[in-house]
Amino acid sequence: MTHGRVSRAQIQVKGTLLSYLEAGGGSAVPLFLLHGTFWSRAWLPVLPGLAAHSRCVALDLPGFGASDGELDVHNATVPELARTVLAAADALSMARFDLAGHDIGGGIAQHLAATSGRPRRNYPQGSGQATE
Repeated sequence: MTHGRVSRAQIQVKGTLLSYLEAGGGSAVPLFLLHGTFWSRAWLPVLPGLAAHSRCVALDLPGFGASDGELDVHNATVPELARTVLAAADALSMARFDLAGHDIGGGIAQHLAATSGRPRRNYPQGSGQATE
């Protein structure tokens, strides 16, 4: 699917086919967008504008949107979802990245910023300030 300069693709992550929206490119640090109770399409209104500055990837978490998988009591935790996001980043060749997240995606972004050392900047939900 293509929506303007935004396209949808899929990757295999931890045995599950995950869907994502992608826009932009270039040499800037990529921006990983993490959704909340909705799915990656929540980022569609802003993806073209963000893509003017960097490669943007809006992931559908397992069991959401066009991604396979199902969330249960074992894999629906912030730490486990953060591990899934890191595995997706690896599959997409994103060693370092900036993060933006809302709702549960914001919690995952905060967890990654605090524990993984891979995010360069984190743009918390509802904040105009980046954290490094």
